[in-house]
Amino acid sequence: MSFILADGRLITMNDRREILESGSVCVQHDRIAAVGTRQQLQQRYPEAEAVDCTGRIVMPGMVNTHTHLFQTLLKGLGDDMVLKKWFTCMTGPSAVTLPPGTPTLPRFMAALSPFGPGSPPWLTSCMSTPSLA
Repeated sequence: MSFILADGRLITMNDRREILESGSVCVQHDRIAAVGTRQQLQQRYPEAEAVDCTGRIVMPGMVNTHTHLFQTLLKGLGDDMVLKKWFTCMTGPSAVTLPPGTPTLPRFMAALSPFGPGSPPWLTSCMSTPSLA
């Protein structure tokens, strides 16, 4: 399966970090095969379906560089709260009352989440559960 994301505002990851006002990307299977104009890519990949991206941004996937794996158990709880209230009423109290060893399960669950469709890769540096001690 291949497709061309055609004529979008293309944010590149090349050395110059160029932004192409009307660029196109050909994707084959799950990899970028080529970047160029719609015409260039349609000539080179005639079997590829073109998706018109005029007026849209085409950019690489994002990487989550800030996450707290132990909070996986709290996902969806307090979604209607503002951040300060969520922390003081939900995350803070939960974090300091988790028994030793509990963080293993949410870390494992969080470690599996990037393997789902549309999930960004992540990087974490918080390897311990906060405590009052």
